[in-house]
Amino acid sequence: TPIRGGETYRVWGDLGSAARVELQIYAGRPWDGSGRSAGYLAFEDIELDPDGSFEIRVSADEHEGNWLENPAEGTTLFARHVYDDWTDDPTGDIHIDRVGFEGRRRPPETEEELAARIRAAATMFGTTVRTWPDFVARRYVDVRPANTVAPPYDTYALGGAKGRWMSGGHFVLDEDEVLLLRLPETPAHYQAIQLADMWFASLEHGNQISSLTRKQSLRAPDGAYYYVIARRDPGYPNWLDAGSLTRGTFLIRWDGVRGELDEDEVPTATRLHRNGLEASIPGFVTVSPSDREETRRARRRHLQRRAHR
Repeated sequence: TPIRGGETYRVWGDLGSAARVELQIYAGRPWDGSGRSAGYLAFEDIELDPDGSFEIRVSADEHEGNWLENPAEGTTLFARHVYDDWTDDPTGDIHIDRVGFEGRRRPPETEEELAARIRAAATMFGTTVRTWPDFVARRYVDVRPANTVAPPYDTYALGGAKGRWMSGGHFVLDEDEVLLLRLPETPAHYQAIQLADMWFASLEHGNQISSLTRKQSLRAPDGAYYYVIARRDPGYPNWLDAGSLTRGTFLIRWDGVRGELDEDEVPTATRLHRNGLEASIPGFVTVSPSDREETRRARRRHLQRRAHR
């Protein structure tokens, strides 16, 4: 939500079935190089009530209890509920009030304010068109070969969250090819992988299994997690469905990392013909079409609850 830098806000809600919740303030737009991360409140630093509810003060002056500093240059408050399992349990909730303005009717919009909103929308559209293809080219396509994975990096300096490390790459696959990713076990609080297109937009993720968390994944006998990016179902439980895409991007995320990931916790990638999967994954097993449909059904139901639709 947009905020006014230096002003005071009350943020409240509940954790629900999320694994963690966190707040972050941006000054400008760090994702396109015109801003920075101006404040962050980690899940580990938020005091929850026994029922999972919380209240956080966002202000320029320090406040007792859960508090996030709102500097004068603050422009946007991001709140993230992070789910490690998509269940039928009640999902999290969050709300915000500007302190001292509760219950006040919003003042009528002036001609100048309406014109500014239209200009801002046009600017945002232009920024989106330019930024994300350039971002994918600059951060993925131009820096490493297809079907390889980058070393993990700390995202905080780029506008991400403290303790959040990321890795990824881009894939180019024929119909009968797959990209096999091996992710070792780590001490991170949360670990997940997802697919996106060349505009960095998430793929359909209810009916298409285009993302998986560690809790949703099968762990192989060697202690690692193997993921198969493919356009057709290879039968292995940890399938990431590329759908009709012959090329796209993948993102790997670790949350709650204390310090750095060790060398033996770094992911690897191998492009294979789909016939070579069984020999490449320790303890290779398959799931039935009905099991796969049950996974999709559970994902759809959770997303309907989370998005209230």
